[in-house]
Amino acid sequence: MSNDALSHRIAIAKRFGERIACCDAVFQTGADGIHGMPCTVVEGKERPLSGVNAFMLIQVMKDYGWNDPRFYNARQIVEAGWKLTPDASGIGLQFLSSVGEDGMPLENPSVKRFKVFHASEIDGVPARERSTSPEVIDVEDALEKAGSWSSVDGLSNGILNVLWDSQVSELASCKLNSADAILRSKLALCLLEVQLGLEHDEYDNLYSGRDLEWVSVIEREPLAFFAAVRDAERLAAEFMQIVRLSEQERLAIIAVAQPESKESETVAIQEGKKDERIIMPGKGRVSAYIEALWQDRQAVLVVPYADKDKAHKLGAVWYEPQKIWFVPKELDVNAFNEWNPHHNSLGVAATRDVLIESFRKSMDLLGLDTSGNIEVDGRWHNVAVNSKMSKRNNKAGSYIISLDGAMDGGAIGTILNKDTGEHHTWRYDGPLLTPEQRARLRAEVLEREANNERQALLLQESAAVHASEIWAAGTSADQHGYVVKKGIPSDGLRQVPGTVLKQYPEFMGAGGKSIIRSRNNYLIVPMKNVDGELRAVQAISEDGSVKTFMRGAQKKGTMMVIGAESFHALNHPDISDVAYTEGIATGASFHACSGVPVVVCFDAGNLETVVAQSTNKLDAATQRILAIDNDQFYVERAVGYIAAKLGMNPHHDGGTKVHVANGDRGFRLASFGEIKADGEWHQESKGSYCVTLTPDNDSVAIKSVKVELVPINERKISAIFENRGLKAGLAALAAIEAGGGIGKIAMPSFKSLDGRPTDWNDLEQSEGVEAVRAIVSDVVALHHFDDSLDFTHHKIDSGHSVSVGR
Repeated sequence: MSNDALSHRIAIAKRFGERIACCDAVFQTGADGIHGMPCTVVEGKERPLSGVNAFMLIQVMKDYGWNDPRFYNARQIVEAGWKLTPDASGIGLQFLSSVGEDGMPLENPSVKRFKVFHASEIDGVPARERSTSPEVIDVEDALEKAGSWSSVDGLSNGILNVLWDSQVSELASCKLNSADAILRSKLALCLLEVQLGLEHDEYDNLYSGRDLEWVSVIEREPLAFFAAVRDAERLAAEFMQIVRLSEQERLAIIAVAQPESKESETVAIQEGKKDERIIMPGKGRVSAYIEALWQDRQAVLVVPYADKDKAHKLGAVWYEPQKIWFVPKELDVNAFNEWNPHHNSLGVAATRDVLIESFRKSMDLLGLDTSGNIEVDGRWHNVAVNSKMSKRNNKAGSYIISLDGAMDGGAIGTILNKDTGEHHTWRYDGPLLTPEQRARLRAEVLEREANNERQALLLQESAAVHASEIWAAGTSADQHGYVVKKGIPSDGLRQVPGTVLKQYPEFMGAGGKSIIRSRNNYLIVPMKNVDGELRAVQAISEDGSVKTFMRGAQKKGTMMVIGAESFHALNHPDISDVAYTEGIATGASFHACSGVPVVVCFDAGNLETVVAQSTNKLDAATQRILAIDNDQFYVERAVGYIAAKLGMNPHHDGGTKVHVANGDRGFRLASFGEIKADGEWHQESKGSYCVTLTPDNDSVAIKSVKVELVPINERKISAIFENRGLKAGLAALAAIEAGGGIGKIAMPSFKSLDGRPTDWNDLEQSEGVEAVRAIVSDVVALHHFDDSLDFTHHKIDSGHSVSVGR
């Protein structure tokens, strides 16, 4: 962090210290009248602020009596055509970016500072459309159940008691003193008052007077205030979870014990948008809430009439429209095993599951991703499609399903695959689709898939023509920035201006935008098939930040050969070793340091493909060396992923630490920052997470990291992080051995991890040629390292000579 940024944070902390000394900080006096967290507005969506920035704006809102929580930056104001009022001053905010564009925690966090203006300081801002009412939650009921509240004390003190109790273990172990706990509790209460619209009560004696101790703390260590704010956000999030669970239990009991209210009420149904209100004429609040619970249920139950009270006490809820009991999401489903429908005759209750399974199979036949839950709410939902034409994590599939939406009251749905143009209206007309229906749908899907493949081949042929034109327009790459930066030969490479690339649709995005910049020069790497035909090109910017392939072009199975005229030239008795690498720079370094011809495969996924397709085309005695990347920073990638989603600190020293293998140099210790990697779920202010580690059975290191996240108001997402280079190398090695070939893996390891090195070029540049040779000598024939030999016969497939002398 820069000195200027640090000074800014210190100044903010000291300013709050001054407010604490005067006993007029908003978390001391209360946030009465502020209903809704301060937020910025991006593309019409309100994005609540967090951390000290949120408290700064809450303080300003309290000082000026502002109720509208919206703030805008100068660019938004100009683009919208609005104007600032004459007395507008704005508030300066600072964001600390600890995660880079590659998803990895930055070694030196960067800081962004800008100014925002309140909606009241801007002429032309439209009225806020969304309700500013707080969430409809009965906090009193939750506090009564916890034994932490009486009407005499007031809600604020009741919440403070819960917040204090949640820190008792830390107080008992002396990890926290009482002044710290009180300040964290008050900060958390302030956030809850804003979110729930609570009136502030006077603090009782337990919580009075200790704040002043923080004045001296902030003077000595200003950044301690930032840590207190972070802890307070966690406490507030945990309390909100407790209250919501209590509310679900309370309404479930009312739903069974009391008749439905006939009055129209405004109810809160959480559907992914905080504070969204739905007015439901003729339906009571209870039935609306039960409907929301039903939509998100865990399981349905077969409960005999005689067992209804028992099931009710355990938390089961009766769903009147289908005359069935169900288990709400947050309860332990194992407590209801005796009524498990898989062990009983479910009868009519099984209809829903059968319908959904039938619809899921239809989605699968049309190529839609069915790995997630099917939302049965009569609304359109977007999902990915399993198509060769689509990128991973696309949203090219859509569906809608209603269990009673057909004219005859039956189930009906529509399934769309935007990639293939498929459109299917689904109706349930029996226990399962008939064999004829399945055959017809399968035939339709196969025909459309065949059409897609034909279209893909046409695009690939067109891209191959364009690749030849781009290659013909190229000039010598001797002085290209990436060649110079990586210290690699330019033979077999060319460069062209960005203006050339932007003439071709393959370097333009689907929306007409491109990451190619006209004023920049790009290194052009040829991508040929095993027969030496140019199929595409890769473009690399001078600083290496942009590495892009031609959209729609053939990538699978393409390569670039270093050290021989073509791949077929490698099938020769005099060639004892052939290496496979991912990128051009690491391939050039491996060849230069070892003298071994190299097949560049462009990335880990394509390495597996190229090896599988080409290994049987080499002489049986030739050793296939998999010179893989050492992607050992998978823990850091996992940490960056969580930090970007939940705003956690990747540089904290309080989280889990694990061993990671660093090639043949043993193991290193990797930190999860403040993240706990214990296989348990943890609640944070921006959502919850669970990190599960898979140990390597052959060492003390971990093999992979599984991350599960549930950001606030979003669905659950998960990802697995591992050494991608090693995984690809092992898969390629299996393909070599399956074909009867000889294969070995060579992976670089590093004395210093500064800059997070991963490949052979990183090793050559940081530690020199001998460091590369020291590692590969175990797998490569020794004569390759004889500097007295003339290696000028080794050529890149352009025909230019390459000398490995250094």
